[in-house]
Amino acid sequence: MFGFSLTPYIITFLMLFPLIYQGTYGAIKAIDQELIDVYKLEDNHFLTGLTHCYLPLISKDIRTALLQSLGLGIKVLVMAEYLSQTRDSIGNELYLAKVNLQYDEVFAWTLLLIVLALGFELLINHYKPISEKLKKSTKS
Repeated sequence: MFGFSLTPYIITFLMLFPLIYQGTYGAIKAIDQELIDVYKLEDNHFLTGLTHCYLPLISKDIRTALLQSLGLGIKVLVMAEYLSQTRDSIGNELYLAKVNLQYDEVFAWTLLLIVLALGFELLINHYKPISEKLKKSTKS
């Protein structure tokens, strides 16, 4: 229905969106109502509340949801490319290497995917949640 090139991305989105949504929704619901009331007394603008109240309080949970869905997302995307035979994709290259019995290429692509997943994880872990940055700035 969406074509071979767009289908893997739609499948990956449909697999990961509930995980990220649930993590974000749970974090918003877990915010102490007293903190929200204090924010509403001080400044009731949506953008200010988003940047100074909600995002600092939920950033750690969003980061956790992203880390949890990262590995799954890479596996789902490559498998969807593998099944739909998307042109110029890692999944298609894995399929061709398997069919042609080139197991060295299969292991090379697998190693590349592991390094890619680790790189994304390091990138996500590099950026500390806003709440931790605020704690450090208030201590000094």
